Amino acid sequence: MTEAGQSLTDPSRLMRKGGTRYPTRFISQQIIHVDPVFNKSNPVIHTKRVLRFGTWNVLALVSSSTQLHQLSQNIDQYRLDLLGITETHMPGSGTTLLDDGSLLIHSCRLDGIKRQGVGLGLSKRIRNSLISFTPTSERVLTARLHSKHLNISVVVAYASTDGGDESEKDKIYRTLADTFDELPRHDLKLLLGDFNAKVSSERYGSEAVIGGESLHSSSNDNVNQIDHICIGKRFRQSLLGVKVCRGADIGSDHYLVLGLLKIRLQSVAKVNAKRNDVPAIERLRDGTKVIEYNIALYNRFASLDSEVDLEASASEHVTVTTVPESTGNSVVVRIVLIHSVFSPVQLSDVEVM
Repeated sequence: MTEAGQSLTDPSRLMRKGGTRYPTRFISQQIIHVDPVFNKSNPVIHTKRVLRFGTWNVLALVSSSTQLHQLSQNIDQYRLDLLGITETHMPGSGTTLLDDGSLLIHSCRLDGIKRQGVGLGLSKRIRNSLISFTPTSERVLTARLHSKHLNISVVVAYASTDGGDESEKDKIYRTLADTFDELPRHDLKLLLGDFNAKVSSERYGSEAVIGGESLHSSSNDNVNQIDHICIGKRFRQSLLGVKVCRGADIGSDHYLVLGLLKIRLQSVAKVNAKRNDVPAIERLRDGTKVIEYNIALYNRFASLDSEVDLEASASEHVTVTTVPESTGNSVVVRIVLIHSVFSPVQLSDVEVM
């Protein structure tokens, strides 16, 4: 019996053909363990509650083993909402419901070879917020989550080792770049996974890219950055911290890397304060509005005769702001005259083309 997103084709047939076919994007209505109606009435709010997420290389995660039970226990113990998983070694692609109610999404090989494989674990609290997921390949998986203020796009990736084939590495990173290009522009983007990258221990000039929070092991003069948590530059201030959980056990030589995220959004008052008032000049294209505007402008300047000597101020730099009141059919126009003062007669002769 196949699960959501799993191919109905016999893996051995695909292996004989010498190719691997990956399924397309799956939406929440196609996943039996996700209730999008419940999420619509009870959306997750990540601006008030911290999102606990992480990444973990589990080395092997076979669906018939006790490792799935261990995975659900660790998700529950560390109160994880989101967990990127690499090297699952599970056949096919699809979803699995764990013992604690968490949802496991996996994208693996379809040719019968149990290698590579990536997955994404969603806790019972946020699993209904899943909008869609795309099992791109056995090394890249994409999922999109809904929240009240903005959506979250999560990419789980597993790169080959530094000593691997160059063409294979180029293919992985091209796929990863194309995946990010297809993500919605305004989403919060998270990249989780094992990149098997070797970088120098010198971080000078690259502190914004190479952080000291990743799990690493020293090897001569190099540092092997193993498991990574990456967040888009726009929301980097929302990342509260990253730590290694050495107590998590699933039979792997990798440690669980845990991150804390609380989305910080700019207040509406500050956004509105930056908006500049735009004069409604297009209203003056109507001939009747021009006449009404001239009358309102004449009346406005007539009240200034006792306060301002227009003839004496004609050569001075004066700024006058005119705002006719918007009641009934009166004109709603804001005009700013800078560096000059005109008489009402001159203003009445102005034509708007």
